[in-house]
Amino acid sequence: MIKKLSVLILSISVLFTCAMSEPLSFRESKTHMPGIFSKLTKAKTIYCGCNIIFYENGYKPDLASCGYKIRSNEQRAKRIEAEHIMPAHAFGKKRECWILGGRKECSENDPEFIYMEGDLHNLYPSIGEVNGDRSNYRFVEKLKGKSPYGKCSVVINTKKKVASIPNRAKGIVARAYLYMSSTYKIPLTSEEINMFRYWNKKYKVTKNECIRNKLIKEIQGNDNPFVKAQCKRFKL
Repeated sequence: MIKKLSVLILSISVLFTCAMSEPLSFRESKTHMPGIFSKLTKAKTIYCGCNIIFYENGYKPDLASCGYKIRSNEQRAKRIEAEHIMPAHAFGKKRECWILGGRKECSENDPEFIYMEGDLHNLYPSIGEVNGDRSNYRFVEKLKGKSPYGKCSVVINTKKKVASIPNRAKGIVARAYLYMSSTYKIPLTSEEINMFRYWNKKYKVTKNECIRNKLIKEIQGNDNPFVKAQCKRFKL
């Protein structure tokens, strides 16, 4: 089954890499995000589900709306950051540019990395503190322990470098990982493939995801096929 999925991923990668327009830098993509999410119905941050407050050329989280408790970094907790659902470290660490000079070198001199780093299908508004604490850690189904973020049930194990997230975010995360893997030929472990396929099936695409997918296609020229496949039931 995994071998068949690998063939499918390779085929999708060729099609969608060719379909994409000129790459957006990560900086450019971040400027598009408030406009995209302001068009959604009751847009929320990815992990904690906080309401998003929009203002001219920007946005911020409504921490009270989701019962968020600031752990330690008040400045980052009160702002929204563009979360790479699949971390830049995951798709960049083995590239020659990363070995030579880390993420900065890749962002400046590697065209394919620029595509990946700025790909809007992999970016989502997150509370800055959670984005920072999650770092480049892998996702797992569930972790023992109490969340330090109040009612936001994100649990992070810094020793094992893993994180667990609320069910509300698992479908979005799964479809981003599967998309990144298929589009850029980024290998996933068999455990990751099985978990993300399960999340994709169990936690269905929402109308907001479909609208977001459509808006991103208008900007960067391609769909996330794992989102689009479930959008037929919505009238957009």
